[in-house]
Amino acid sequence: MKPTRKRLARLVLPVLLLFFVTIGIALYQTVSEVNTLEAQRARLAVDAALNGLTSGLADYAHDNGAWDDAVRAIYAPSPDERFIKTTWGTVTAEHVYADAFMIVDADDHARSAYRDGKPILPVLTPELRETVAALRRKALRGSNGAASLVRRDGWITLVGVAPVLPTSRGLDAAIPALGPSVIVFQRDLTVRDAVRIGQSLQLPGVAFMPSPHEETSMPIRDVQGRVIAAVTWEPTYTGSVALRRALPLILVAGLLHLVVAGFAFNRGYASLRQLGWQAMADSLSKLPNRRALRWEMVRRADAKSDIGLAIIDLDGFKLVNDSFGHETGDQLIRAVAVILKQAAGNDAMAVRLSGDEFALLAHGADAHATIERVAQRLLAILTQPVMAFKRPVQVGASVGLVSVRLGEVSPSEAMRRADTAMYEAKKSGKMRIVWYSPELERDQAEVAKLTGELRKAIEHRELVAVYQPMIDSRTGEVRAVEALLRWPSVEHGEISTREFISVADQAGLTVSIGELVLSQAAIDAAAWQDVRLSINLSRGQLRSPGFVDVVARQMTAAGIDRTRIDFELRETLFVENPEFAEEIARELRLLGVGLVLDNFGAGVASFATLDRAQFSKVKIDSSLVARAPTDERALVLLQSCVAYAHAHGARVVAQGVETFAQAELMRVAGCDEIQGWTFGRPIQADDVTALLSATARVAEPDFSSQFGMEAHEKMPV
Repeated sequence: MKPTRKRLARLVLPVLLLFFVTIGIALYQTVSEVNTLEAQRARLAVDAALNGLTSGLADYAHDNGAWDDAVRAIYAPSPDERFIKTTWGTVTAEHVYADAFMIVDADDHARSAYRDGKPILPVLTPELRETVAALRRKALRGSNGAASLVRRDGWITLVGVAPVLPTSRGLDAAIPALGPSVIVFQRDLTVRDAVRIGQSLQLPGVAFMPSPHEETSMPIRDVQGRVIAAVTWEPTYTGSVALRRALPLILVAGLLHLVVAGFAFNRGYASLRQLGWQAMADSLSKLPNRRALRWEMVRRADAKSDIGLAIIDLDGFKLVNDSFGHETGDQLIRAVAVILKQAAGNDAMAVRLSGDEFALLAHGADAHATIERVAQRLLAILTQPVMAFKRPVQVGASVGLVSVRLGEVSPSEAMRRADTAMYEAKKSGKMRIVWYSPELERDQAEVAKLTGELRKAIEHRELVAVYQPMIDSRTGEVRAVEALLRWPSVEHGEISTREFISVADQAGLTVSIGELVLSQAAIDAAAWQDVRLSINLSRGQLRSPGFVDVVARQMTAAGIDRTRIDFELRETLFVENPEFAEEIARELRLLGVGLVLDNFGAGVASFATLDRAQFSKVKIDSSLVARAPTDERALVLLQSCVAYAHAHGARVVAQGVETFAQAELMRVAGCDEIQGWTFGRPIQADDVTALLSATARVAEPDFSSQFGMEAHEKMPV
């Protein structure tokens, strides 16, 4: 037997043994439970049988006591002894209903006693006197007969008592002043009664014994609840009997189980090994999976091996999935797996961790150099498009590297360090390789701290909305303001928008920030009657469930005219997910707000983007504005953008204008509004109000003369 088979046998045999032990315990418990239930059933049945005898004698006594003829015979000045003898005395000779009879007056005086059909001396033994007195009280309370068991001269005797009462009102006067007499019937329980009980209940060996014993017995109690005897019977052990009958079949089934288990063990051994390998492989890419990587790293840790580990995250994979569908995404994963194996060659182990995340593992003395060489080889291959369903798809990769000696560093810690380096590569601009260093931990700790502070700042509304004017290029009037956000941190001073928005995006706080800006800006702009308010919308806000409803509620609460609100959408949104972008644009237009296409002309989208939504305004990208004065092609492109936007009925804003020469050129090129530091930095809401009051209206402004500066002069940043 091979070692692997031995290990498998060591696992299987205890399971089989546990199975049979469990079956045995279960059978034992079942049999015990059945036997216990059978004993309980027998006790209940015997108790019911005794109650039947008792209630039967009580009913018989009542039938004889509630009788007008009995009243006349017993309460006559001279009791009718002949009636008493023929009616009740002879009954005792038959031993059917009673073995003895007597009459007991209200003063406990016994008379007219019979046993076995013959008159006897009417004597009440102490036990019988106590029983009759108790049964008399019970019978008189219930106007019925009463019966109980009593121990008399070594016998267990049934005693039935009933008051002698008339059924006709005319005989009520015959009842003595002390109260009615009672008739007392006695019936001794004999072996014959025990046999009859056993036959009716199918219980063997039923007998009356002086005291109860074991489980197969039931105490007999007198009218006071004292134990006077017991009924016993032989245990039937129904569960044990059933087990003895079924045991041969159970043994055969057990042997068959062992045979089948052995056969399955041998037949399944090969497939089990195959399943083991399948558990270590990714079904989509056919590469080893995370479990296989961990197993390999644990094995290398036992040998204290030097390893180089790369964690790889594909850049742009989500865009491919959203744009072309999951089938194309799956095909891309397969293609990247082939590329990864090609880059790894014989130098490293290629692994798919999950989703669009992969890994490379190299080992040996030169693992550090090997893993870097393989990673660079991978990025070089990914500079070319990857084919998926005969469609060229451009993806990149962010790679985090770490080199450690396993055994000194755990596999989990090595993967965590490589993961940290990968996230740094992604944050640094993608298609990069970053080696792990302790400084990255400090950077991440700072980011975590900043994230916590940002949460508090949002909660306490410490973020401040500021506004940058958009100036009419012909009149110089303030046509609109763009709401921007600033964070004047008490601890760090003013934190740049780019820095804290990046942190917010990673922490999922952009939705909260967007709601804060919209709420504050709508309140501030309510007083600026003829000025439009422009607000940027982030991807996180747009994808937030119920976003449009939140916007509607906030504008209503602020009391601002919705037709004065413009929402800015980046043109990249219409490239990455055009269907989603068009649906969001349609829902926003239904609110009555204007839509602004931001960063138009940046080279990401085409003119066809303007056809996808009814934009009221288009903002030319600042990079195109900066190149236009010196680059003839950029100027032609800018003029084309302006003309195309005007053809769609949209106003054009030149943003990022930093010199008066640029401002004049934008005016000549046809831009309707100008935004940039040439005409003002972002300012507080109160300053916007003051600016609107002081703005001079000029019919045709000359920017160089109006501001007293040379046209080429650039405002300080």
